[in-house]
Amino acid sequence: MAWDFQQLVKADPHVEEAVEALGNIGPTANPDHKQVKGYYVDPEDGGGCSVYYSADDLKRIATGAVQIAHFLESRALSSKNDG
Repeated sequence: MAWDFQQLVKADPHVEEAVEALGNIGPTANPDHKQVKGYYVDPEDGGGCSVYYSADDLKRIATGAVQIAHFLESRALSSKNDG
């Protein structure tokens, strides 16, 4: 089966946004590694380095992001009810 990462990115704007947010990631050459590689730019000095995320890393990031989103929504609702 051929895998086309660019097709995945173009098919869903959420994927495209995640690709950019995580350092313009793309799959590494070896499929067995289950990794993507991106590039981190330090906002303070402009320096950069390569970053790697495994499939498990991406799942943890996604789970954490959902929890943060729930927190923000709950906090906003709570402030409306308190005010």
